[in-house]
Amino acid sequence: MLAARGAVAREGDTVLLLRGHFNLTPLVLRRGGLLHCKEGKFRHDDIIGQPLGTRVTGQSNIKGDTSRPPSLLVLQNSADLWTQAVPHRTQIIYDTDIAVIIFNLRLGPGCRVAEAGTGSGSLTHSFAKTVAPNGIVYTFDFHKGRCLGARQEFRRNGLPASLVTCNWRDVCSTSCESGVMAGVEEEIGAGADPKHGFGLPPAPRGRRLFGCSSAVACNRERSSGAATRWHAVHLLSLHRAVTTHGATATGGTV
Repeated sequence: MLAARGAVAREGDTVLLLRGHFNLTPLVLRRGGLLHCKEGKFRHDDIIGQPLGTRVTGQSNIKGDTSRPPSLLVLQNSADLWTQAVPHRTQIIYDTDIAVIIFNLRLGPGCRVAEAGTGSGSLTHSFAKTVAPNGIVYTFDFHKGRCLGARQEFRRNGLPASLVTCNWRDVCSTSCESGVMAGVEEEIGAGADPKHGFGLPPAPRGRRLFGCSSAVACNRERSSGAATRWHAVHLLSLHRAVTTHGATATGGTV
């Protein structure tokens, strides 16, 4: 996802196939693989080794069809395109709202972000793209399956744990368990309950973060090598105001 433009498709890459207007299909390339869709049949081997942005041709689903062969446009994966193609485990946030969130949080390279409610990972991918290369996104979900699914997609899309750490935690809990380490994801065992709390360094003056399972983000001062604590944070909730110790925020500074 963070590869340079003009990259070549390789085995194991996740590419996006444009099949029509806003119809994007993610595809993990495997040697010998075959994509069978309503447009036709397309061999993975015909995509591997081709520059991303190339149109590939396939074989018609109709036996004996001699008309123009079907074709698909192979696109490089990116945060904004992934929002259009992401498998929905939950409702997601789309480009316009994502832009507003990132703008209001004043995010940029080197920032550190905590997100409550990973969901399908649409917003998380854009957070990662924004804070790269030396920032980090801590994202949490109380649902084990969503957490594991998001982890797999982050790695497959080229987002390392040093950039995005996804952990199974109930961050709306009033208790807080052991701390989360940058670039290290907690092991998810066979237990039935997630850990509690963000597990991040404490906010100033004992403030804590509360939110719903949609999107809550806090912005940390950009990495300077000396910064070790969370500074005054911005909170944003898409569905309801977020209350922290009597103060209510809908996107302003708490």
